[in-house]
Amino acid sequence: MSDFKNIEDLMIFMTKSFGAIQENEVQEQRLRQGGEEQPFYGITTRALSHKLMSETDDAITFRVYTRRTERKSLTDPETFDQDIIMELIIEDGTWKVNTA
Repeated sequence: MSDFKNIEDLMIFMTKSFGAIQENEVQEQRLRQGGEEQPFYGITTRALSHKLMSETDDAITFRVYTRRTERKSLTDPETFDQDIIMELIIEDGTWKVNTA
């Protein structure tokens, strides 16, 4: 069980405000689970391409086209396409994810 370690590991790439939102979501999910072991769930995402939507000196927004494979316990994996719009801004001199 990863216990949301995957999200926590990515927080260094997030703005302070976006990281706080993700941290709150992780805490809420942990409370909902109540410490009980959950059935296996995994999702793998591959970026296929991207498209620039807007760009300034301190912000960039782009759409990422992805293919995702989802696995739940003993079921066959499901593969589907899903887009994500991401905004990066400069925070403390470094590009960070501000929304996704």
